[in-house]
Amino acid sequence: MTYYGKYRGKVVNNLDPLMLGRLIVEVPAVSEMPLSWAMPCVPYAGSGVGFFALPPITANVWVEFEGGDPNYPIWSGCFWGDGQVPAKPAVPTTKILKTDTAKLEFNDLLTSISLEVLTPSGPVKLEQGPDGIQLTIGSTSLKLTLQGVDASSPPSTLSVGPEGISLKNASAAADITPSNVSLKNGAASIGITPASIDIKNGAASVALSPASVNLNNGALEVM
Repeated sequence: MTYYGKYRGKVVNNLDPLMLGRLIVEVPAVSEMPLSWAMPCVPYAGSGVGFFALPPITANVWVEFEGGDPNYPIWSGCFWGDGQVPAKPAVPTTKILKTDTAKLEFNDLLTSISLEVLTPSGPVKLEQGPDGIQLTIGSTSLKLTLQGVDASSPPSTLSVGPEGISLKNASAAADITPSNVSLKNGAASIGITPASIDIKNGAASVALSPASVNLNNGALEVM
């Protein structure tokens, strides 16, 4: 008996001893027993090149037969059951490639691309969109935009842009602009400009100019 067309099947075994991408499948419409190894039908293959991906056990597959012979099955594709689609929402503007530990998503509506990998130490995510590119590893992140670079690894942050550089760690901070350098840590601070240097700690202060040194707002001034 010959079988032409596509038949619904399920993956029983995906560990091909010959490593050719074959599957053991069951097709109730053809046989009550699992069929012999089904050869893959892939869009691209050659010596050392091609597209390789095997569906997991129990996945739904479309099965055909070479020349209609049930002894020569071919798995030609897959399909989802209810609630199995990896895209949420499953709309035409979203394209996804997802495995058990990695997800690549293209969103045409948001003009964005994201890659997320689940590692033993936590998720790693790379996102690209209209606002720039962001890499996130746990609580640490790096963002690149047309306006500059922002890095964060709590409690530390770093911002670099045309207006200057800002570095913070808890209560300590350093800011650099074309006209000023500012260092702060709690009540203590240092401000540096081309014309002066100001040092403060609580009520105490030192102001240095090219011509004088001023202590505690005029308590002592050296010319």
